[in-house]
Amino acid sequence: MDAGSEVEFESFFQSSSNSEEETEDSFSVLDSIQVSCDDMIFFSSDNACRKDNTAGEEPDVSESLEQENQTFYDFNSDSSRIPESPEDGCKAMNANSTNSIGVTSTDENNPNTFPQKRLSLDSDHILDIDLGEGGNTNEDMMFSGFTTGSKKKIQVRRESIRSAYKIFEDGMEKVDTNGEAQDNLSRRVEREEVEIDPERVYREMKKRFPAEDTNRVFAQFTWAWIYFFLGRRRLEFNDFVDRIEEQVRIRLENEYSVLRRILEGDDVPWRYMILLVVGIDGEKIEVFDGYHSLYASYDEALQKKIEKKEIRVGFRLKVFGADLEGSTPISIFDCENVRLKLHYNGVRVVHSKRRLGYRKRIGFRLKISEILSNGGPVCCIEGVVIKIIETKYFVKVENYSNTTDDLEPELDRIEDLARKAERVFSSHDVRITMYTKLLVRDSSGECTVTWWNPSPDIKVGQAIRMFYLNPSRSKELHLNTNRRGYIKLLPENPKRG
Repeated sequence: MDAGSEVEFESFFQSSSNSEEETEDSFSVLDSIQVSCDDMIFFSSDNACRKDNTAGEEPDVSESLEQENQTFYDFNSDSSRIPESPEDGCKAMNANSTNSIGVTSTDENNPNTFPQKRLSLDSDHILDIDLGEGGNTNEDMMFSGFTTGSKKKIQVRRESIRSAYKIFEDGMEKVDTNGEAQDNLSRRVEREEVEIDPERVYREMKKRFPAEDTNRVFAQFTWAWIYFFLGRRRLEFNDFVDRIEEQVRIRLENEYSVLRRILEGDDVPWRYMILLVVGIDGEKIEVFDGYHSLYASYDEALQKKIEKKEIRVGFRLKVFGADLEGSTPISIFDCENVRLKLHYNGVRVVHSKRRLGYRKRIGFRLKISEILSNGGPVCCIEGVVIKIIETKYFVKVENYSNTTDDLEPELDRIEDLARKAERVFSSHDVRITMYTKLLVRDSSGECTVTWWNPSPDIKVGQAIRMFYLNPSRSKELHLNTNRRGYIKLLPENPKRG
């Protein structure tokens, strides 16, 4: 199976290898995977659940922790359906945190081990209890030596304390000058690496899904493998394969990939969606929708944000108004020459727990001061009409076009020109479009908007919400409506503007 195009998007999860020649085996994409235990939640089948749980979303800022040129990010999932609780894997990982995640290295003599993101103790590990004079009644708990500002003693599970001491002891062993501890660690990692072979598991998956396309099986197997691999679940081979099969089956049966639908011509690329950045490589980035990934290019303004590290690997992006570069429709597994084109005005970083893929809402609102004239389509603005500049008609007949505020004389002129040229035009050949230029202001600034085919109810002081606007390349910000968008007149609100 030629899996080159399917597995290239896994490069984010690979670390540098010591081998001089890169293997052509498709399973090399699973080598050297190092992501924190918290990140494991993202790779579960939560995106297979299409129920949107946007109600009650809590803001959550993505944070990064850099260790020896490795950066780890918190991926948060808002799904209500995960077959197996990732927290179980996190607890097992905390209890056995003396080992880094065992990874399959391309160099057998130098297994790759990396520093791991420190797990914060959650409510299951630290209890804020005021023991009073009765002392500690729970034998599994012990006083940590710290108290809160209200003099309450912080109790900690004994198991967590033992794990913490074990981490410290192993850390001291690593700096032992005789190197014996490091050799023991390497041998321990090597033993763990040979426990379950991903290629063997994948061969078993192909047997269990004989009717499915191998490209689809491999793509979903990859993410299911990462989910369980990072969980460090101590399972026998048959149990592990059964769990992987469950994940793969759920992902295959519930697959709803926005990127695949766009490439195959089943949907438009400019719809509002949430994508995850899984790679940044030169003049392109790699975005993931929960099932498949695709390379995306970006405009000059967005490039500056990437260079300033305002957009990094692991960040979720709100995307609107994207374009496709290349011929479509085409298979998601054969899209080397097709890219998604992202624009500055249509991309914003998400700081909350929002699932990947399509959004139910039509878009997101921008402040006028955030809009750039060369930044591509604008999703939505909301403000107050402070001035109606002009209302005119645009008249076009074949190669002739003109704007006028008095329609009758212009039509008479067209008729005279047609008579002189000995041409005959019907009413269907004459295109007449009305437009109104408005000055719109919000709390951050103001801009000019040309509203084509406007409502006769528009007036100064009217609150207005406008969707899908195209900026004109002018010194001052000038936006134009188009057929993809629409305008909504809002009730008057004295707080607007």
